[in-house]
Amino acid sequence: MYIVKRKFRGALGDDVDNAEMASLLQHIQSSTAGVILSQDSLTLNNLVVKKTNKIPAGTDKYPPVKPNSTAISAVIETKDIVSNNLGDTYNCIKLSAGHYMMAFKDNDSDGRISTFHIDESDGNIGSTIETWEFADADTTNAIKLIKISGTTYAAVYSLSQTINELRVSTFTVSNTGDITQSFIETLALPITNSEPVNLWATDIIHISGDVYAIVFNESGATKPVVVVTVTIDSAGVISNAVVDSLDVAANTFGNNVSITRVGTTDYYAIAWADTNDYPNVTTVDIGSDGTIAAAVTDTQLLASISIQMGNIIRVPGTDYYAVATADPGVSGTIYIVSIDSAGSIIVKGWGNYEASDAEQCNILATQANLFAVVYRGVGNDGFIVTIPINSDGTVGAVGDSLEFITSDARTPYILSLGGDKYAITYGAQGEDDVECATLTITPSTENAGYIWNEGSNLRGFDENAIERKYIHRDDTGIADTDVLVVDDADAADNDYAKFTTSGLEGRDYSEVLSDLSAQAGAAFDWNNQELTNTNKITAQTSVWHHEHDLFATSLNPGASGATRTAPDSNTIGGWQLNASGETLYFEAHMEVEWDATSDLIINVWWEVNVDNTGGAGGDTVDLKLVVRYKGEGDTAIKTQTVEVPTTVGASARYKQFKTTFAIDYDAASNVIDSLDVLSFAINLETDTSEVDDIILNLMELRYATKKPSLEA
Repeated sequence: MYIVKRKFRGALGDDVDNAEMASLLQHIQSSTAGVILSQDSLTLNNLVVKKTNKIPAGTDKYPPVKPNSTAISAVIETKDIVSNNLGDTYNCIKLSAGHYMMAFKDNDSDGRISTFHIDESDGNIGSTIETWEFADADTTNAIKLIKISGTTYAAVYSLSQTINELRVSTFTVSNTGDITQSFIETLALPITNSEPVNLWATDIIHISGDVYAIVFNESGATKPVVVVTVTIDSAGVISNAVVDSLDVAANTFGNNVSITRVGTTDYYAIAWADTNDYPNVTTVDIGSDGTIAAAVTDTQLLASISIQMGNIIRVPGTDYYAVATADPGVSGTIYIVSIDSAGSIIVKGWGNYEASDAEQCNILATQANLFAVVYRGVGNDGFIVTIPINSDGTVGAVGDSLEFITSDARTPYILSLGGDKYAITYGAQGEDDVECATLTITPSTENAGYIWNEGSNLRGFDENAIERKYIHRDDTGIADTDVLVVDDADAADNDYAKFTTSGLEGRDYSEVLSDLSAQAGAAFDWNNQELTNTNKITAQTSVWHHEHDLFATSLNPGASGATRTAPDSNTIGGWQLNASGETLYFEAHMEVEWDATSDLIINVWWEVNVDNTGGAGGDTVDLKLVVRYKGEGDTAIKTQTVEVPTTVGASARYKQFKTTFAIDYDAASNVIDSLDVLSFAINLETDTSEVDDIILNLMELRYATKKPSLEA
């Protein structure tokens, strides 16, 4: 078995980041031996690990991390995405490398979508590509964008001026940010209030296949929190009605809502605020077909404190979930809950990311257990902080903070650009602009080192030390949950990885070909799949033949030359040769695909044109072929003459035969060269043939090649 193109560098391949590796490693540790988890780097040489503590035996958790373990840079760049036209900003999503899309409400409360450039490598912000006012002259609220497939996207939003509707609509945006400024389809979602749908918030999440769940908080007397499911296919076609719906809470104060999946289960956690604006988390069961269980699974009050709801996210690799909230004029708080695989919720605790004033917050995981929160803080300015949430659900102290805008900020949203670069989109209320700021969040290397368990001893050394083995375990091998080691002294960059009984060995290109040939006997079954986008297919020997069907010419047909014969119920037709001197002429040329090391073959198919059933068993038809040829730049004609008798015996009329002529490619003084032009003259030798009347059906030139080619 092969790991296809996993290179021996970094963390088991170029496409696995540190957070993903940490999430993976928590599930491969033993209950009887310590395991090291990486927060910073990892290699295949027995899993090098930095900046971590040992996981105690018998646990399945990440190690505690050191507080203050990230540093926020100064703002790299701030740029207006849209100037002088701000209402509220909503989420921002990535279209492709360097291209992003965000939604906002302008100063007329109309709904808009803008696309713009960001260089992920240095954080520089480019120009705004396009802005689409998709809801004109209508109060638009709670816009949420999500990618469906390819260049198809969906927006959830409400309208409450000319019409009162909550909608989900689909549209397309190219990977370079060009918006097709019209909706593919729109579905109005069911609402309980007849008054204007001045939604507080919406959120949308992919369930499975074409199924999506939308959660929203209506306005009105009761302000219910509702979750519905719809189907949206890759072309943007939306189901004619919702698949299912459920009231999560029948009576709320009206606040933000957020939904996330519980691990890999069919349960989903929804964060919302009740009639007192107290934070709650509810779990609901949503099947892969969009069916919602008839009642919520569990609901837990997080605290009896009035808040603005932010969003809920999972602490990677754990059963803990973080809910970011803001209490204007008081504090900003992260509440932690644990949710098991049955959807049951337990409130774990809380921790502050801001001690004095916070509004309109949004939280993002930057590493396995490190998080960034953006919010509107003291003086209504925009702030970002980093804070750890440990594997036991405890919230650590703020690591670093930055005031990214020193005037009124509105509804900030943070997203990762990849690596250590991040972008914050927000409304600059004082300037009436929609803006974006970029910065870096860099893990600290302070006290980084390596720790492992050896026997009953915990050993370690700092990150600059040199050591051959970093983790010592008894369960190395290739069984499920084993630690992989390199079982090869000459493994190198760009090698493929192949499992041995002890681990992985490197195999270069020639070794892989040798392995495959030995295993498959050099005969590969493509299982009816296509081989596409190839360059050249070439064999070491001439295993293909190229064929030219040659067109015949008679210089004086029907007189001194051969006579053309039409096909009928007896003959397939061709040229009749029945007299001395009747000759047919053909032309061809040698293509460059010819291997230039094998003879040319001329195949001639013909029919006996007399009834020779009374003839002798040794009767023959004798054909003579004269080949003349020269190449570009040549003056002299080179010639070969070949005469071949074919025994027809006591043949009936119209019986077909084939005569084959071999033309010597390296005949002395008459060598045939690639790209030579050839002329063929063929006649029936009536003086030596016992049967001297035939119909020549077809003449073919055939030569060997080392690669396949189309018929010329």
